[in-house]
Amino acid sequence: MKKIVSTITLLICLHQIQAQDTTHISLKKLLQQVETNYPSIIQYQYNIQSIQAKADGAKSWMPPTFSTGIMRFPYNFSMIKEKNDPMNQAGVAFSLEQMIPNTSKLNAKKSYISSLAEIEKSKSEWTKNELRREAKILYYNRYVNEKKQIILNESEEILQLLITTSEAKFSSNQSQLQTIYKAKARLAELNNMLLMLDGAIAESNIGLNILMVRDVNTIFQIDTLIAPVNYSFSIADTSNVSNRSDITALNKYIQSMKLEQKVMKVGVRPDFGVRAEHMQMFGMPNQWSVMGMMTLPIVPWAS
Repeated sequence: MKKIVSTITLLICLHQIQAQDTTHISLKKLLQQVETNYPSIIQYQYNIQSIQAKADGAKSWMPPTFSTGIMRFPYNFSMIKEKNDPMNQAGVAFSLEQMIPNTSKLNAKKSYISSLAEIEKSKSEWTKNELRREAKILYYNRYVNEKKQIILNESEEILQLLITTSEAKFSSNQSQLQTIYKAKARLAELNNMLLMLDGAIAESNIGLNILMVRDVNTIFQIDTLIAPVNYSFSIADTSNVSNRSDITALNKYIQSMKLEQKVMKVGVRPDFGVRAEHMQMFGMPNQWSVMGMMTLPIVPWAS
Protein backbone atom coordinates (compact mmCIF):
# COMPACT_ATOMS: atom_id res chain seq x y z
CA MET A 1 0.00 0.00 0.00
CA LYS A 2 2.83 2.39 0.85
CA LYS A 3 4.45 1.69 -2.53
CA ILE A 4 1.21 2.56 -4.34
CA VAL A 5 0.87 5.82 -2.41
CA SER A 6 4.51 6.68 -3.12
CA THR A 7 4.06 5.96 -6.82
CA ILE A 8 0.94 8.14 -7.04
CA THR A 9 2.71 10.96 -5.20
CA LEU A 10 5.67 10.73 -7.58
CA LEU A 11 3.40 10.85 -10.63
CA ILE A 12 1.59 13.92 -9.27
CA CYS A 13 4.91 15.68 -8.68
CA LEU A 14 6.10 14.86 -12.21
CA HIS A 15 2.84 16.16 -13.65
CA GLN A 16 3.22 19.43 -11.77
CA ILE A 17 6.80 19.79 -12.96
CA GLN A 18 5.71 19.23 -16.57
CA ALA A 19 2.86 21.72 -16.13
CA GLN A 20 5.34 24.33 -14.95
CA ASP A 21 7.72 23.63 -17.81
CA THR A 22 8.17 26.73 -19.95
CA THR A 23 9.15 27.12 -23.57
CA HIS A 24 12.60 28.37 -24.43
CA ILE A 25 12.55 30.98 -27.20
CA SER A 26 15.69 32.38 -28.76
CA LEU A 27 15.75 35.82 -30.32
CA LYS A 28 15.96 34.35 -33.83
CA LYS A 29 12.94 32.12 -33.25
CA LEU A 30 11.02 35.01 -31.72
CA LEU A 31 11.65 37.25 -34.72
CA GLN A 32 10.55 34.47 -37.07
CA GLN A 33 7.27 34.06 -35.18
CA VAL A 34 6.67 37.81 -35.21
CA GLU A 35 7.27 38.05 -38.97
CA THR A 36 5.03 35.03 -39.58
CA ASN A 37 2.11 35.55 -37.20
CA TYR A 38 1.68 39.31 -36.83
CA PRO A 39 -1.66 40.41 -38.39
CA SER A 40 -0.22 43.39 -40.29
CA ILE A 41 2.31 41.16 -42.08
CA ILE A 42 -0.40 38.65 -43.00
CA GLN A 43 -2.57 41.49 -44.30
CA TYR A 44 0.28 42.74 -46.49
CA GLN A 45 0.76 39.22 -47.88
CA TYR A 46 -2.90 38.94 -48.85
CA ASN A 47 -2.82 42.42 -50.39
CA ILE A 48 0.23 41.48 -52.46
CA GLN A 49 -1.43 38.27 -53.64
CA SER A 50 -4.61 40.10 -54.64
CA ILE A 51 -2.66 42.80 -56.53
CA GLN A 52 -0.55 40.18 -58.32
CA ALA A 53 -3.70 38.32 -59.35
CA LYS A 54 -5.13 41.60 -60.64
CA ALA A 55 -1.91 42.28 -62.56
CA ASP A 56 -2.06 38.82 -64.15
CA GLY A 57 -5.52 39.63 -65.48
CA ALA A 58 -4.66 43.16 -66.60
CA LYS A 59 -3.87 42.03 -70.17
CA SER A 60 -7.07 40.07 -70.61
CA TRP A 61 -9.44 40.95 -73.44
CA MET A 62 -13.15 41.55 -73.24
CA PRO A 63 -15.10 38.40 -74.16
CA PRO A 64 -16.63 38.24 -77.64
CA THR A 65 -20.23 39.36 -78.01
CA PHE A 66 -22.72 37.17 -79.85
CA SER A 67 -26.09 38.57 -80.81
CA THR A 68 -29.03 37.39 -82.87
CA GLY A 69 -32.44 38.72 -83.81
CA ILE A 70 -35.00 39.22 -86.54
CA MET A 71 -34.63 42.01 -89.09
CA ARG A 72 -36.93 43.85 -91.48
CA PHE A 73 -40.02 41.86 -90.59
CA PRO A 74 -43.17 43.29 -92.21
CA TYR A 75 -46.33 43.89 -90.22
CA ASN A 76 -48.11 41.79 -92.80
CA PHE A 77 -46.72 38.36 -91.91
CA SER A 78 -48.22 36.81 -95.07
CA MET A 79 -45.44 38.48 -97.08
CA ILE A 80 -42.83 36.30 -95.34
CA LYS A 81 -44.04 33.26 -97.27
CA GLU A 82 -43.44 34.92 -100.62
CA LYS A 83 -40.18 33.85 -102.24
CA ASN A 84 -38.08 35.88 -104.64
CA ASP A 85 -40.02 38.99 -103.77
CA PRO A 86 -37.89 42.14 -103.41
CA MET A 87 -40.35 43.40 -100.83
CA ASN A 88 -39.71 40.39 -98.60
CA GLN A 89 -36.50 41.47 -96.85
CA ALA A 90 -37.24 39.66 -93.59
CA GLY A 91 -34.61 37.43 -92.08
CA VAL A 92 -32.70 36.39 -89.01
CA ALA A 93 -29.35 38.04 -88.28
CA PHE A 94 -26.40 36.54 -86.39
CA SER A 95 -23.44 38.67 -85.38
CA LEU A 96 -20.17 38.10 -83.55
CA GLU A 97 -18.18 41.05 -82.22
CA GLN A 98 -14.71 41.14 -80.66
CA MET A 99 -12.93 44.21 -79.31
CA ILE A 100 -9.14 44.18 -79.65
CA PRO A 101 -7.60 46.39 -76.95
CA ASN A 102 -4.56 48.51 -77.58
CA THR A 103 -1.42 46.61 -76.56
CA SER A 104 0.27 49.71 -75.16
CA LYS A 105 -2.71 50.26 -72.85
CA LEU A 106 -2.55 46.70 -71.54
CA ASN A 107 1.20 46.84 -70.94
CA ALA A 108 0.96 50.19 -69.15
CA LYS A 109 -1.91 48.98 -66.98
CA LYS A 110 -0.09 45.80 -66.01
CA SER A 111 3.10 47.71 -65.15
CA TYR A 112 1.14 50.13 -62.99
CA ILE A 113 -0.70 47.39 -61.08
CA SER A 114 2.55 45.46 -60.59
CA SER A 115 4.13 48.59 -59.12
CA LEU A 116 1.39 48.65 -56.47
CA ALA A 117 2.48 45.17 -55.38
CA GLU A 118 6.07 46.40 -55.08
CA ILE A 119 4.88 49.24 -52.85
CA GLU A 120 3.07 46.76 -50.61
CA LYS A 121 6.23 44.64 -50.41
CA SER A 122 8.28 47.65 -49.34
CA LYS A 123 5.67 48.58 -46.74
CA SER A 124 5.74 45.00 -45.47
CA GLU A 125 9.53 45.11 -45.10
CA TRP A 126 9.31 48.44 -43.30
CA THR A 127 6.70 47.01 -40.91
CA LYS A 128 8.91 43.97 -40.31
CA ASN A 129 11.83 46.22 -39.43
CA GLU A 130 9.65 48.13 -36.95
CA LEU A 131 8.45 44.88 -35.39
CA ARG A 132 12.01 43.55 -35.20
CA ARG A 133 13.13 46.73 -33.47
CA GLU A 134 10.29 46.55 -30.95
CA ALA A 135 10.84 42.83 -30.33
CA LYS A 136 14.58 43.30 -29.78
CA ILE A 137 13.99 46.16 -27.34
CA LEU A 138 11.57 44.05 -25.28
CA TYR A 139 13.79 40.97 -25.50
CA TYR A 140 16.97 42.75 -24.39
CA ASN A 141 15.09 44.68 -21.71
CA ARG A 142 13.96 41.40 -20.22
CA TYR A 143 17.48 39.97 -20.52
CA VAL A 144 19.00 42.96 -18.69
CA ASN A 145 16.27 43.00 -16.05
CA GLU A 146 16.73 39.29 -15.34
CA LYS A 147 20.48 39.83 -14.93
CA LYS A 148 19.73 42.67 -12.53
CA GLN A 149 17.30 40.43 -10.71
CA ILE A 150 19.96 37.77 -10.18
CA ILE A 151 22.42 40.32 -8.81
CA LEU A 152 19.79 41.85 -6.50
CA ASN A 153 18.76 38.43 -5.22
CA GLU A 154 22.39 37.69 -4.36
CA SER A 155 22.68 41.09 -2.68
CA GLU A 156 19.48 40.38 -0.76
CA GLU A 157 20.86 37.09 0.55
CA ILE A 158 24.10 38.76 1.60
CA LEU A 159 22.25 41.62 3.25
CA GLN A 160 19.88 39.25 5.03
CA LEU A 161 22.87 37.32 6.35
CA LEU A 162 24.46 40.59 7.49
CA ILE A 163 21.29 41.59 9.35
CA THR A 164 21.02 38.21 11.05
CA THR A 165 24.68 38.34 12.09
CA SER A 166 24.39 41.93 13.33
CA GLU A 167 21.29 41.14 15.37
CA ALA A 168 23.11 38.20 16.95
CA LYS A 169 26.11 40.40 17.77
CA PHE A 170 23.92 43.21 19.08
CA SER A 171 23.00 41.21 22.16
CA SER A 172 26.69 41.11 23.11
CA ASN A 173 27.29 44.78 22.21
CA GLN A 174 29.43 43.81 19.19
CA SER A 175 27.18 45.59 16.69
CA GLN A 176 25.49 48.98 16.52
CA LEU A 177 21.73 49.41 16.25
CA GLN A 178 22.23 52.08 13.60
CA THR A 179 23.97 49.55 11.37
CA ILE A 180 21.06 47.12 11.68
CA TYR A 181 18.49 49.78 10.76
CA LYS A 182 20.54 50.90 7.77
CA ALA A 183 20.80 47.31 6.57
CA LYS A 184 17.04 46.77 6.97
CA ALA A 185 16.36 50.00 5.07
CA ARG A 186 18.67 48.82 2.32
CA LEU A 187 16.88 45.44 2.31
CA ALA A 188 13.51 47.15 1.90
CA GLU A 189 14.96 49.19 -0.95
CA LEU A 190 16.21 46.01 -2.62
CA ASN A 191 12.78 44.41 -2.27
CA ASN A 192 11.23 47.46 -3.87
CA MET A 193 13.70 47.26 -6.76
CA LEU A 194 12.92 43.55 -7.17
CA LEU A 195 9.21 44.33 -7.39
CA MET A 196 9.92 46.95 -10.04
CA LEU A 197 12.02 44.46 -11.99
CA ASP A 198 9.24 41.87 -11.75
CA GLY A 199 6.86 44.42 -13.24
CA ALA A 200 9.31 45.32 -16.01
CA ILE A 201 9.86 41.64 -16.87
CA ALA A 202 6.10 41.02 -16.90
CA GLU A 203 5.65 44.03 -19.17
CA SER A 204 8.28 42.67 -21.57
CA ASN A 205 6.58 39.26 -21.53
CA ILE A 206 3.22 40.78 -22.39
CA GLY A 207 4.73 42.84 -25.21
CA LEU A 208 6.57 39.86 -26.69
CA ASN A 209 3.48 37.63 -26.47
CA ILE A 210 1.44 40.29 -28.25
CA LEU A 211 4.04 40.50 -31.03
CA MET A 212 3.98 36.70 -31.36
CA VAL A 213 0.15 36.73 -31.34
CA ARG A 214 -0.12 34.53 -28.27
CA ASP A 215 -1.88 34.66 -24.94
CA VAL A 216 -0.37 37.53 -22.97
CA ASN A 217 0.02 35.29 -19.91
CA THR A 218 2.09 32.66 -21.73
CA ILE A 219 5.31 31.98 -19.82
CA PHE A 220 8.56 31.31 -21.67
CA GLN A 221 12.30 31.38 -21.13
CA ILE A 222 14.66 33.57 -23.12
CA ASP A 223 18.21 32.89 -24.21
CA THR A 224 20.52 33.73 -21.30
CA LEU A 225 23.71 33.17 -23.32
CA ILE A 226 23.48 36.32 -25.39
CA ALA A 227 26.94 37.64 -26.19
CA PRO A 228 27.18 41.42 -25.66
CA VAL A 229 28.18 43.33 -28.77
CA ASN A 230 30.50 46.30 -28.60
CA TYR A 231 28.91 48.83 -30.94
CA SER A 232 31.42 51.43 -32.02
CA PHE A 233 30.23 54.89 -33.00
CA SER A 234 31.24 55.82 -36.52
CA ILE A 235 30.14 58.19 -39.24
CA ALA A 236 27.07 56.83 -41.02
CA ASP A 237 27.62 55.53 -44.53
CA THR A 238 25.19 57.54 -46.64
CA SER A 239 25.66 55.20 -49.59
CA ASN A 240 23.44 52.62 -47.87
CA VAL A 241 20.65 55.06 -47.03
CA SER A 242 18.89 54.30 -50.31
CA ASN A 243 18.58 50.64 -49.26
CA ARG A 244 16.37 51.49 -46.28
CA SER A 245 12.90 50.00 -46.56
CA ASP A 246 11.12 53.31 -45.99
CA ILE A 247 13.23 55.05 -48.64
CA THR A 248 12.67 52.13 -51.01
CA ALA A 249 8.92 52.35 -50.44
CA LEU A 250 8.98 56.07 -51.23
CA ASN A 251 10.99 55.52 -54.43
CA LYS A 252 8.62 52.79 -55.58
CA TYR A 253 5.67 55.03 -54.80
CA ILE A 254 7.17 57.72 -57.06
CA GLN A 255 7.73 55.13 -59.80
CA SER A 256 4.13 54.00 -59.44
CA MET A 257 2.91 57.57 -59.88
CA LYS A 258 4.93 57.85 -63.09
CA LEU A 259 3.44 54.59 -64.36
CA GLU A 260 -0.04 55.86 -63.51
CA GLN A 261 0.67 58.98 -65.56
CA LYS A 262 1.72 56.73 -68.43
CA VAL A 263 -1.59 54.84 -68.16
CA MET A 264 -3.45 58.15 -68.45
CA LYS A 265 -1.26 59.20 -71.37
CA VAL A 266 -1.82 56.06 -73.44
CA GLY A 267 -5.51 56.10 -72.51
CA VAL A 268 -6.19 58.49 -75.42
CA ARG A 269 -5.10 55.84 -77.90
CA PRO A 270 -7.92 54.04 -79.70
CA ASP A 271 -9.00 50.43 -79.33
CA PHE A 272 -10.05 48.36 -82.31
CA GLY A 273 -12.65 45.73 -82.97
CA VAL A 274 -14.17 43.53 -85.64
CA ARG A 275 -17.79 42.60 -86.23
CA ALA A 276 -18.98 39.77 -88.49
CA GLU A 277 -22.66 39.35 -89.41
CA HIS A 278 -24.66 36.73 -91.27
CA MET A 279 -28.26 37.33 -92.41
CA GLN A 280 -30.45 34.30 -93.09
CA MET A 281 -33.02 35.76 -95.48
CA PHE A 282 -36.52 34.37 -96.13
CA GLY A 283 -37.27 35.83 -99.55
CA MET A 284 -33.83 36.91 -100.75
CA PRO A 285 -30.33 35.38 -100.99
CA ASN A 286 -28.44 35.16 -97.72
CA GLN A 287 -26.14 38.05 -96.91
CA TRP A 288 -23.09 38.67 -94.77
CA SER A 289 -20.95 41.60 -93.67
CA VAL A 290 -17.66 42.26 -91.87
CA MET A 291 -16.95 45.62 -90.24
CA GLY A 292 -14.01 47.07 -88.42
CA MET A 293 -14.43 49.35 -85.41
CA MET A 294 -12.32 51.94 -83.67
CA THR A 295 -13.00 53.77 -80.43
CA LEU A 296 -12.63 57.55 -80.19
CA PRO A 297 -11.42 58.28 -76.65
CA ILE A 298 -10.45 61.85 -77.56
CA VAL A 299 -14.05 63.10 -77.67
CA PRO A 300 -14.94 65.40 -74.76
CA TRP A 301 -17.61 63.11 -73.29
CA ALA A 302 -15.39 60.01 -73.22
CA SER A 303 -14.21 58.94 -69.78
